[in-house]
Amino acid sequence: MKIDPYNTEKRYLTWKEKAISGLNEISPTNKEILFKYLNDMEIGINVYRGAKKGPRSFIHLNSSKDRLISMMKKIKDLYKLDDITKINEQQIHLLFANMRNGKKYMYVRDFVKVFKAFWH
Repeated sequence: MKIDPYNTEKRYLTWKEKAISGLNEISPTNKEILFKYLNDMEIGINVYRGAKKGPRSFIHLNSSKDRLISMMKKIKDLYKLDDITKINEQQIHLLFANMRNGKKYMYVRDFVKVFKAFWH
């Protein structure tokens, strides 16, 4: 019997249902890209390089979703890009450097790790 004390599965599936009908935080293009990536992660393809193949946990899916949405919003604010695939290497490096130098983000490496898996 699988125990989910923090209701991570329910939280993810509820978010997914609501987001399908309307996710106003990010652009429709980014929404489509995000859903494709998360669907890949649900079945276990497009995982981190060197990671074990297979479906990701709902904890991992929630974490990745939250990080990617926040990065998409930050990219839109900084660079006015509605399509995350249009960002160049210099812009993304500058974004992570600014996150590293700021006090708000303690674990920038987690954002980098999620972005690298997403990008590849």
